[in-house]
Order: sequence, then structure tokens, then C-alpha cells
Amino acid sequence: MSIHRTSWAKAVAVMTYPPILDESTDRDETHDLYGGSDKRRRARLPLHRPVQLTTSRGMVIAELMDIGEDGLRLRSSRPLDVDDELTVHVTLPAVGSAPPRRCSLDAKVVWRAGLVAGMFFTDSERARPRVQALLQRETAYRRA
Repeated sequence: MSIHRTSWAKAVAVMTYPPILDESTDRDETHDLYGGSDKRRRARLPLHRPVQLTTSRGMVIAELMDIGEDGLRLRSSRPLDVDDELTVHVTLPAVGSAPPRRCSLDAKVVWRAGLVAGMFFTDSERARPRVQALLQRETAYRRA
């Protein structure tokens, strides 16, 4: 199932990049606002990028907020169900002669507060190199 390009373009156009967040609030406090205690084993880096989600109820458009080797946090266009297993589709930016590339990560929703959800990767060994590639491309893209 594929999302129609026009719908995707419209959804991305209305997202704010980067989102307006209260910079006086540190990341742990922000996480507490959205889902209780922070049980992460690894740090997450802020990364604001549009993503698509394949859920049990179809496609959902979302904005990635932060990502790490174990999981991510995002703001979705509709509420996600806790314990729902889904696939997050991220497009890696074009860098130099390397074209944009789509990356898929399998994840499980572990908490939700409104439209914001936290999830961990269900296969962290498979996700780790993909997340590292995403962060390397993003860093190179920002430097270009």
C-alpha cells in the first residue's frame, strides 16, 4: 500500500521544521511530559524529518522527533495504539552524488500521549546499522 504523492506533499508542507519546542525544557523533562519515566538504555538525538508509518490500520503520516539505536519518538497525524507493531519509513537525504534512499525500521509503540508516541525497535540488531546510516547521511546533508 502506498500513500498518494499529493497527500504526502500536502502533509509535509503543513509540518513545522524544526517544530517549535520550548528550549528551556530539557529532553528528559520533555519525555516525562509525553510518557512517564525515561527507561532508555541509549541516548537519542533530535532529528526532525517527515516519516510514513505502516500500521495495522493502514498508513499514517508522522514527524520524527528524535531517534537512537534502540528507538524513536514521533508526532503522528492520528493517535497510535500502545503495543501496536508498525514499520517506520524514513527517507535518507541525498548527499553529494548519493541519491535519497528509503529506510524501513520495525518498531513497537511503548507509550503514547496524544499524538506523540515513543517506540523501541523490535529488531535492534537490524535497526542499528540503518539508524547509524540515517544519522551519518543527516550529518553530511547538514554540512553540505
